[in-house]
Amino acid sequence: MNRITIVCESLTGNTAMLAEALREHLQVARVNTPVHAEPDSSDVFFVGSWTDKGDCASNTAAFLEKLENKRVFLFGTCGFGCSQAYYDTVFRRFADHLKSNNQIIGHYICQGKMPESVLRRYEAMKAANPETNRWDGCIENYMQALSHPDGNDMQALCDAADRALENIGDI
Repeated sequence: MNRITIVCESLTGNTAMLAEALREHLQVARVNTPVHAEPDSSDVFFVGSWTDKGDCASNTAAFLEKLENKRVFLFGTCGFGCSQAYYDTVFRRFADHLKSNNQIIGHYICQGKMPESVLRRYEAMKAANPETNRWDGCIENYMQALSHPDGNDMQALCDAADRALENIGDI
């Protein structure tokens, strides 16, 4: 059995960047997709996903639901948010897919850049509703997300992973 398995579902490459940083940092041979990962291959799983309407992607959810008696670290990216309160909400939604006999050992969610089509949609909505300030905030968030995940995000993820593994001791 592997010591650690990393599982990642990434739509735009943001979460894959985090998974690769983890792979290198933890010296794991490869990153698996949720469709190809084996729920019994490890005792410790680092499972990452992009955020789909405030929750993890469907293949990630299905994988999490298969895990039993595992130690799980959840990670991911979301384009909208940029606040710890929102990241905590996303984490809780990811975690809701796990059976209660699993142990969540840690988590890390951060902002990720969004496709340009999102900016175009925000700009169109602003043009259609010029009296509404809501779209200004969305456009500002889009611009702020362009540099994420960045080196600081990847380092914070690796630090959180180290703390999680230290807390569970020998595996």
